[in-house]
Amino acid sequence: MGPTPSQIGFTDSGGGSSNLEGIGEANMAPEPEPKRRKIQQPPPRRIITSGGSEGVDKSVAVSQISNVNFRIQQAKNFAIAQAQQDGCTGNFRVIDSPFGNYFVPVVPTRKDLTA
Repeated sequence: MGPTPSQIGFTDSGGGSSNLEGIGEANMAPEPEPKRRKIQQPPPRRIITSGGSEGVDKSVAVSQISNVNFRIQQAKNFAIAQAQQDGCTGNFRVIDSPFGNYFVPVVPTRKDLTA
């Protein structure tokens, strides 16, 4: 037998109406935490100092460039893995641009096949 009306928040005020407060509050489970994916960090870089304050500026630029290169390489690897999961077994070419990576399948022509 289930819980009684008084256990789930129903009360009879004598007029025949019931109080529905608290019905959903006791049964609500806490929301699960969102899942997070671990992202590999690039290996730490050495700071090259060539004397003076110029070395600090160069190390920041190199760090930013290497971070961009790492992201491009990571995007390439993801695109290749995704294509392989989708069943792509042919040739393809990855073209980099400042606006994103382009993953282009290479389809041989008749001339390429007969040569």
